[in-house]
Amino acid sequence: KLIESGKVSNSIAMQRIQSMSNGYGQFSYWPESPGLASTWLHAYIAHFFAQARKKGFQVPEPLYSDLLATIRDDTNKWIFGQAKSLQDQAYRIYVLALSGQPDIGAMSRFKDASQSDPLAKWMLAAAMSESGMLEDAKKLIVAADVDPQSTFEHDDSFASRARDLGIMLEVSSKLAPKIAELTYEKIAKLLKTGKNLNTHGLSFSLIGISEFLESQKSQTITAKYGYSPEKMQDISLVNGIIHTDKKITDENEIYFENPSDKKLYVSIFH
Repeated sequence: KLIESGKVSNSIAMQRIQSMSNGYGQFSYWPESPGLASTWLHAYIAHFFAQARKKGFQVPEPLYSDLLATIRDDTNKWIFGQAKSLQDQAYRIYVLALSGQPDIGAMSRFKDASQSDPLAKWMLAAAMSESGMLEDAKKLIVAADVDPQSTFEHDDSFASRARDLGIMLEVSSKLAPKIAELTYEKIAKLLKTGKNLNTHGLSFSLIGISEFLESQKSQTITAKYGYSPEKMQDISLVNGIIHTDKKITDENEIYFENPSDKKLYVSIFH
């Protein structure tokens, strides 16, 4: 049922996106709107296409191809200017690599410029990793800021704390597991507050969380839980996550024991 629901949601999203296309690899913010979306949004849409295809969903290939051509053209025309344009360029470079069309020349030209923006540096490292340049990617993040924060907010890239942490988690899940764990906890705390969240920041947070959980699938954790320390039962998380239905009342106390050296995350829905 979950898979079928995902297919329906993906189909609706694809139709919505296509309604905002001008047919030439460019998009507007709203259907039939004359104004074009920002270059950041173009990369954002391509990011969605890449992730959807990666998960086995169908994407409109001609539209996707035209969009990537537009992004590549914008990438090649880029000239260093305003600070926020660094993130635009880094995002375009990353999305091209994620889509299987890496621009190695753009990566090389952008390497020095990325030093002045921590988030741009992480996205460039992700692009290198996706392009098979793993060692170069790791070298780039050795001295990278582990908590990059954009100094500008509410611009046409919808910069926010949630967006930045989401990007950071997506990238670090692939390149820096220890940093990913810390970033995951920061996002969890931020989402728990429910404050200052927009749909853009939330979507990046969920993408990051998805990548983090995917990276944890190879780990097996054996833990225990129960309603008293004397009556604990074993649970084994082979794929990184487990769901269990138990009756809980306001009087219940739940105990967890994790003897492994791996982190165990618990969510209780009452």
